[in-house]
Amino acid sequence: MSQAGTAVKMENVTKIFTQWQRENAGHGLIKNLLKPQKKIVAALDNVSFTVNQGEFIAYAGPNGAGKSTTMRLLAGMLQPTEGSVSVLGMSPDKDRIPVMHKLGVLFGNRTELWWDHPVSQSFEWKRVIWDIGENRWD
Repeated sequence: MSQAGTAVKMENVTKIFTQWQRENAGHGLIKNLLKPQKKIVAALDNVSFTVNQGEFIAYAGPNGAGKSTTMRLLAGMLQPTEGSVSVLGMSPDKDRIPVMHKLGVLFGNRTELWWDHPVSQSFEWKRVIWDIGENRWD
């Protein structure tokens, strides 16, 4: 398929993070100063996929599978360690502003539903806040 029909393309994308391991008490605190330990985490490992314009997809997986990392790469908030990313023919790391004019990403969905309220109440609150008609889902 031609690039003009491609909405999103990730080719052989790997994203690696380095985490410094910390202990905040006793001998661990001194150990951190003398011999700090780091952990290498591969959030994405050689991921490739293409989404054509007009396609609807689901991108699902367990916690830690790399879903948020992928979205941050697509939005230009992170750059891949290896591989290439294209959104609407643009490079998110080089064309972040034009990409974000076409793409919307909202993180923080943990506050969308409240654990101590019925789901219907959470949905009703969102319906009112977002000015969605009562018969929208009928």
